[in-house]
Amino acid sequence: MTSPKNKKGSTSWFLCEKCNCSVTQSDKERHFADCPPDLTTSRTHNFVLGATLYGTVDLKPTEEIKGLTPQDYNNLVFLSQSAIQLCELCIGEHALVYDDNQAYALRVWPTVEKTLTSVLLTKRGLDRTFDINTLVRVKRFDHNVTAARQVILKPLAHCNIELTHDVNVRIHKAYLRHFLTKGNKITIFYFGVFLTFEVIDITQPDKDLVQALQGASLEPQFFQVVDSTSWNIFRSELEYKQKKERSLLEIGGLDKEIGEIKDIIHIALGKTKAVSQSLISHGALLYGSPGAGKTMVVNALANNIDAHVVKITDGDDLEVTFNEAMKRTPSLIIIDDIDTLCPLRTSRIGDLEKKFTSSLLGFFEQINSESAKAFVIATSNKPDAIDLSVRRCGRFDHEIEIPTPNQSARYDILSKLLRNVPQNIGDDELRDIANVTHGFVGSDLVLLCAQAALRAATLKSNKLCAEHFRFALTRVNPSAMREVQIEVSSLYLSRCIIRLVCTGWPNKNARYCIWEPVHRRGLR
Repeated sequence: MTSPKNKKGSTSWFLCEKCNCSVTQSDKERHFADCPPDLTTSRTHNFVLGATLYGTVDLKPTEEIKGLTPQDYNNLVFLSQSAIQLCELCIGEHALVYDDNQAYALRVWPTVEKTLTSVLLTKRGLDRTFDINTLVRVKRFDHNVTAARQVILKPLAHCNIELTHDVNVRIHKAYLRHFLTKGNKITIFYFGVFLTFEVIDITQPDKDLVQALQGASLEPQFFQVVDSTSWNIFRSELEYKQKKERSLLEIGGLDKEIGEIKDIIHIALGKTKAVSQSLISHGALLYGSPGAGKTMVVNALANNIDAHVVKITDGDDLEVTFNEAMKRTPSLIIIDDIDTLCPLRTSRIGDLEKKFTSSLLGFFEQINSESAKAFVIATSNKPDAIDLSVRRCGRFDHEIEIPTPNQSARYDILSKLLRNVPQNIGDDELRDIANVTHGFVGSDLVLLCAQAALRAATLKSNKLCAEHFRFALTRVNPSAMREVQIEVSSLYLSRCIIRLVCTGWPNKNARYCIWEPVHRRGLR
């Protein structure tokens, strides 16, 4: 064993010539007995090797630093001045603190507390990172960092607070310019309560295969939170996975409409090259009967398109929401039931509706003038009840009907609904069910399957059969036949004479007649 030498005149650290480790005086004897040291979590002492500190996590006793906010203070890692020098770190810059299970990018700050190899964290920092006495490694943070497009979070504890858009804004302000990776935990102080979330996924902007291979590494990939980063909170990881796995292919009977909508959105968001930027449409309106699947199509599109998604409700601050969407392009803005937010201008319209309509029109003008990569998609059960100014050219240029499914569409919907359900229904029987469900929209067919499953459970049957559906048909009524749409002609009786033309009269086999309008002389 070569006796260790002093490193740069320091009396606290010694350099072992055999393994090139820098150890403290208190750990010198342990190092002699275990040289070279074990680099795993079963090591017997702490040391510095290859500009990496192999230390132990501990609690920082002092709980304040002047000039730092509590949020910044809790995102610091405190090291001894000599350890900072040996690891070639700089005060205020980020260091990678990690073990075999997780990694964090924390700012370095000097301290004289505890030992030279201690890795000190605040109490709030410990709550979201490592436990006390965890063996960790600290080294310079030199990762090739990519800007985060969207960060997916889940609360770590039962959260009674409604997770509104304001929570996302608060998180964004607290962690702007920070570096995150999957598995990190973040904490914010919100209305007197500390809320802790875990990062379950991070998406990044589109990149080609070469960039992806260049960024491939066995180490955790970090992303930086930038101004355009968006946040999405799910109650559980299972909820996020189910939403992520939900595909447009699972929607039956609307392949043509979905294909048309996807093409329009891809061109507007720059994912498909357009002939001219000035000719791009930035809005589409989906209309149809209640339960036809408008909202389901929009949500599926939001899950399948790599863009910042904003869902607008009547309680949102539109100016803030629209400005955020413009900063985080490509953006997809969703407005459900727009006929209630932008109704026809009558004497009954309120100030909220007027403000919403005005803000929406201004947003469309901004998108068109800047040729921004943003798209607004709205849904409505009553398109004729929408303000006419919103439906003019340059706003919702595309109006796409989500129709009541026909027989083939109903068969497609039923096939996909029963794909993963234990059932004993033949193809001919399923086509018969689709044939007799005239007027059923998508939600009616879902209810029909639910009623059939309830009937099967009542009869203690393990599989669905055609008899269960026959019973369910007596319990479910078609939505599309509960109302009748009548088109009123603009031709008034006061301006015409009605002449009754009976085909085949007075033949007893005459079966129909024609009401033929004849304009009065002198009237136009």
